Amino acid sequence: MASPLVEGLFKNAGERAPDPPMVYRHHAAYVGALAGIVGRPGPLTREMAETTARQLRQRPAFQRIQRRKADGDARNEVMMCLVSSWQNLWSLARAGEDRASDNARLHSAAATVNAYYAVYMASACWLIGKGFRIDGHLKFLRSISTELVRRDLLLPPFNVSCAGVHQIDADTFTNSPDDGSWDLKVPGTSLREEHRWPMVRKLLATTRRAVLEDRFAEHRQRRKKTRLTRQEKIEIASSVHSSTAFDYLFRLRVRSNYKDIRAFLMGGDVGSHLDFVDDLRCVAESLCLQSTIVCAQLLGSDIFDEALGQFHPGALKLDFIDAQLSAVHSS
Repeated sequence: MASPLVEGLFKNAGERAPDPPMVYRHHAAYVGALAGIVGRPGPLTREMAETTARQLRQRPAFQRIQRRKADGDARNEVMMCLVSSWQNLWSLARAGEDRASDNARLHSAAATVNAYYAVYMASACWLIGKGFRIDGHLKFLRSISTELVRRDLLLPPFNVSCAGVHQIDADTFTNSPDDGSWDLKVPGTSLREEHRWPMVRKLLATTRRAVLEDRFAEHRQRRKKTRLTRQEKIEIASSVHSSTAFDYLFRLRVRSNYKDIRAFLMGGDVGSHLDFVDDLRCVAESLCLQSTIVCAQLLGSDIFDEALGQFHPGALKLDFIDAQLSAVHSS
C-alpha cells in the first residue's frame, strides 16, 4: 500500500496513488526526457560547452543583453554563488562516478538536492547581476521564470514553460516545438525519442498543477471555504508564474529529499538509479552552463576566473569547470 506521502503526490492530478516504485519511475522518466533532449553523451567537455555557447549567442534575446558592471557586494555575492554552484556540481559528479551498487539508491536521492542547488546558485548570478535580491525559493523561481525562460534566453528544453488552470482551461506551453499534447503514460522501459517532448510537457503540467492545488488549499483554509469558484481559481492562478524546468527541479528536490524519500529508496533497480544520477548530472550541468554563459555576457568573464581562485575542488578533476570557463571565454 502506498504511504500517505505518496498518496499526496498523485491526488492532485486525479490519479490513483501508486506504490513507491511508480513514483520513482515517473521522476526517472521526467529527468531522462530532459537529458535526452539535451542530447549529451557523457560528462560535459570543452567542445560541447563551446558549441552551447555558439548556439546561445545566435539567439536574439542573448544578443540584446547589455553589459553591466558588478562591484563591491554584488561582485562578491556572484562569486559566492558560483563557488556554491561548483561545489554542488562536484558532489553530483562524485555521485555519478561512484558505481557501487550499495550506494546507488542513496546517491539518486541526494543528487536531486545537489542538482537543484547547483542550478539555483548558477542562475542566481544572473539575477544578482540584474539587481534582484535573492529572497527565498519561490521568489527566485518567479524571477527565473520571468528573466531567463520567458525571455527565451535558454536553449530547449529549458526555454519551455507551462501556464493555464487545470479543470478550467487547457495547459498552455510556451516555446514547445509541437502541439502541446502530454497525455502519455510513463513507460516501463527506456523512453523512446518521440516520447521525450510529451514527457517534458507532462512534468511541467503536473508541476504547475501541484503548485496550484497548494495555492487553492491555502485560499480555502484562509477563507474557511470548502470549494472555490471558477473565477477564484482563475484569479489565484493568474498570480502564479509559469512553471519551468527550474520549478520541476525544486519539486524533485523536495520530494526525493524528505517528502517521498521512501519512493527513491525503494523504487527501481540499481541500474536505473545509476542512469538517473547520470541524467540528472547532464541536466544540471547543462542548465548551469547556460546560466553562466548568459551571466558572462552580462557581467564579463573575468569574474569567473576570480571565483575559481576561491574554489578548492580537491583531487577530483573537474571537467565541467574547465568546460564552463572555456565557454565563457570563447568568442
